[in-house]
Amino acid sequence: MTDKTERKAPGRKNTSAAEVRKDIRFYLRPTKAVNEQYAADKLSELPGETQDHMRQFSLAGLALAEVDSRLPAVLASMLKPGVTGTEIEAVLRAFLSMDLSLQPQVVKSEESSKTIGSARNLRNLLPD
Repeated sequence: MTDKTERKAPGRKNTSAAEVRKDIRFYLRPTKAVNEQYAADKLSELPGETQDHMRQFSLAGLALAEVDSRLPAVLASMLKPGVTGTEIEAVLRAFLSMDLSLQPQVVKSEESSKTIGSARNLRNLLPD
């Protein structure tokens, strides 16, 4: 990952304004991991720009980490043919049903209370 890369944004040919962006690259290893093969197959089926989807998926993973830092890895490990939305929802419910007051708080700050609030907000968005 490179830090601050200045480039003109795509599609902006006649502008002098530079955009500051982070360049994040990674490789899927479809021959080494079932979940990465599944992801590679699904990405090739999606319409539009892969980089746009990858940006959204990365941001979604960061949002899930706000609920519990283990959640993105757990969900990623479940990714394979045959897994259902119901199974993924069950994992989300399990994480959201944890008593958040019993989880160890390393630093007690306004930021940590926002994380707990995020978990409660996500819990309220899921159907019963």
